[in-house]
Amino acid sequence: MRLLPATLKYVCRFALFASMVLFVSSCSQQSYEDQFLASPVAAGDPERGVDWRKVTDKHRCYLKIQRSWRSAFRVNCFQINGELHTHSNRFVEYNQWFSRAFGLGDAWVYIVETKPELLVAIDGQVHKMRAERVSDEAARKTVLLNRGYDPVPEAIRVYRLIVAP
Repeated sequence: MRLLPATLKYVCRFALFASMVLFVSSCSQQSYEDQFLASPVAAGDPERGVDWRKVTDKHRCYLKIQRSWRSAFRVNCFQINGELHTHSNRFVEYNQWFSRAFGLGDAWVYIVETKPELLVAIDGQVHKMRAERVSDEAARKTVLLNRGYDPVPEAIRVYRLIVAP
């Protein structure tokens, strides 16, 4: 009956290899640079703000940050009381490790901590904005609970996107 353990060993090796291929292929290298071909528009009067009420719960938007590798990428934006927001995923620490391990620099949430100026493409318009981390823990948890996270993962970071002056 040595055939069974040997077969199991090869099946396990194949499964491990297949899952590694799926993991690496899921780390998208897709570029969203074409979303930013339009010139940035003034997103209204910074004092008055922009009416983001049309933004749905999982509205597709694109961020372009100041880094060399994959500077443009897709996120979900949403609005709270007329203010535009986005958040990281729950695996932000793993993303940071992956980015650093392969020499790609920092994950996007670490970049916007030090360089908060970014471009946001939403509904065909590009806006100059600034990312401001929601640092109040109660507010962060409320936002994530309202977005369906229960329990709220500690790693997710929430950002308010503010029209840049």
